[in-house]
Amino acid sequence: MILQDVQEFIHDGHLVSLAEMERHFHMEGQALQQMILKLIRKGRVRQAPVPAKCHGCTFCDGHALTFYEWVDEQTRRESQRSIPCCQDQPSSSQSER
Repeated sequence: MILQDVQEFIHDGHLVSLAEMERHFHMEGQALQQMILKLIRKGRVRQAPVPAKCHGCTFCDGHALTFYEWVDEQTRRESQRSIPCCQDQPSSSQSER
């Protein structure tokens, strides 16, 4: 896998979590984060704020709450984008409980 694949995945998803990328690429988050940092330095991606609804959430691990978004003209103008809470959408880890 190359940096271009990660870039395309974030571009296509516009707002994706680190957990989504781990599942998609079958990689550890630490390795993905190194690639994402390169994209952040280039100004193509930014880390989105943690959803306000999830402060104190016990359902998610940190990777499920770490979101990255593609930076384009629209996201540059927006100060924050609404990030879905883990409780708003079903996930494989919650459905297994």
